[in-house]
Amino acid sequence: MNPIPSTPERPSLGTVLRAHRLAAGLSIEGLAERCGISVRAISDIERDRVRRPQRRTLTVLCDVLDVPDDARRRLDEATSDRPAGCEPPDPPRHFTGRAAALRTLGDAARRPSGDRQQATVVVVTGP
Repeated sequence: MNPIPSTPERPSLGTVLRAHRLAAGLSIEGLAERCGISVRAISDIERDRVRRPQRRTLTVLCDVLDVPDDARRRLDEATSDRPAGCEPPDPPRHFTGRAAALRTLGDAARRPSGDRQQATVVVVTGP
């Protein structure tokens, strides 16, 4: 694993995270206990052995360390060399173009059953 290069204008993710942890007066063990992330994972990030931690890991660390928004942006910039497509896309905001499918689902859910104990089950698959 190659460490993320640190430059004066762009410190590494580990350098920035370590500075916030120390400013909060926490040991790695204390931070791990508060955020539910392993000591090893935090240590690997701080030593720049993990180049692209998951976004949710950074979010939890920033939340626990109460990192201000501008510093969060710097942390995000420190990981900006992550390849495109490593994060899942955001879910669609609207379920559009599916009026007929939604109508069919609604009809199936409202269809009366002869047996009050029987449930209607509908399986939806695909994109």
